Amino acid sequence: LAGECSLAQGVGNFVAQMLGSILGAAILCLIYPKAKDHTGGLGSNAVGEGWEWHNALIGEIMGTFLLMHVVLQTACHSKSVGNRAQAALAIGL
Repeated sequence: LAGECSLAQGVGNFVAQMLGSILGAAILCLIYPKAKDHTGGLGSNAVGEGWEWHNALIGEIMGTFLLMHVVLQTACHSKSVGNRAQAALAIGL
C-alpha cells in the first residue's frame, strides 16, 4: 500500500501469511481435543444470529481500513520517524 516493496515481495508476504495461518490451524487441531471444543468450530468466527454476511463484511472492511491507516501513519509515514518507537502501542490499541 505504501509502495515500499515490489510486487514479488508483496506476493511472497501474502503466501507466507496464508501458509502460516494454515500451519497454525493445523497445529491447533493437533493439540486441541475435539471433545473440549464447545463451539463446534474450534474458536473460529461466525456471523452472529440476526446479522447477515454483508454486515460482517462491512465491519471487516472498516476494521481493516482502520488498522492499515494506523500502521501506515505511525510506522511507515516519513513524518513519523521521531515517534516510531510508540508505533507498536498505537497499532496494538
